[in-house]
Amino acid sequence: MKRDMKLILAPMAGITTGPYREIVRRKSEGKADIIFTEMISARGVLEFNRVSLDMLPRRDEECHVQLFGNSPDDFVKATQFILEHFPNITGIDINAACPVKKVVRNGAGASLVSDLPKLREILSGMAGPLHEKDKWLSLKIRKGWEGAENYLRVFNICEEYGADFLSIHGRTVEQGYSGRADRRLLEQFPEIRKTAVYWTGDVNTFEDIDELSSYEDYLDGILFARGTYGNPWFIADAYHYINGLEIESRGLTQQVETIHEHIDLMLGKYHKSKVLGQFKRFVAGYTWGIKNAREKRNIIYRSRELETLIDRLIATISAEYEDQEKINAE
Repeated sequence: MKRDMKLILAPMAGITTGPYREIVRRKSEGKADIIFTEMISARGVLEFNRVSLDMLPRRDEECHVQLFGNSPDDFVKATQFILEHFPNITGIDINAACPVKKVVRNGAGASLVSDLPKLREILSGMAGPLHEKDKWLSLKIRKGWEGAENYLRVFNICEEYGADFLSIHGRTVEQGYSGRADRRLLEQFPEIRKTAVYWTGDVNTFEDIDELSSYEDYLDGILFARGTYGNPWFIADAYHYINGLEIESRGLTQQVETIHEHIDLMLGKYHKSKVLGQFKRFVAGYTWGIKNAREKRNIIYRSRELETLIDRLIATISAEYEDQEKINAE
């Protein structure tokens, strides 16, 4: 794998909130080249929708903002607003990948790759303002729709309008998150190009990174998504793995400290009742690989108080470490 490969925290709806970006930023040890926000409504930003504005980064935060919508005018005006009020962003990404039905029905997300004239208009309208401020313009897509897998046509449009990078998820819209992401499509991209190509989908282990190394001639970066759940060190570890460096071994103390740190960051932004629901999304990641995980997670999920959830989660993880120590001692 190329040692200059970009390592990126992927945009994930409901996941890459400010607190999650911060815990990954801290544990990535500066090895995350780009950190995405979750997808944010361009129209919501322009209408000063409270939820949409709350998703935007801190004014001093360096991250890559992802917008979704169906109106070229909304994209351009939202871009101008963000550039004016959030000077530290690295750039803005157009979400043309989301397969969620309510998003697609409104002509946003993955539906944008079915309307290439509109996509051209969005890219051309955003390119000038972003590049004038020395910010990146990017696009995230999927393999395409079944029977209409036009990712290469979309790539050519990115080249035409000066997009700095294209992130591609190797599943079709209809697949959602089922099946395996098709890495073979990377071989279709030209090796010499202006627009960088980043990969996203099924990057959960070092073995997945090894498999991607077969396509390194076509690849400029890797997005890390669900593989970071409960493992905010993954990007730092991937950097060490790619560069042949020693990977730190972490024990119970570090995992427990990270759980508390993650929750404290969430409590700094949200009410405790909201943190209870949001943190349940990460329980599966923090309990990955433990024995009888589903049964134990269900007990944790039934927690009605945040303190109870934390106690149950830590007790579950601690018991797993104790069991492993007994096995190792035998």
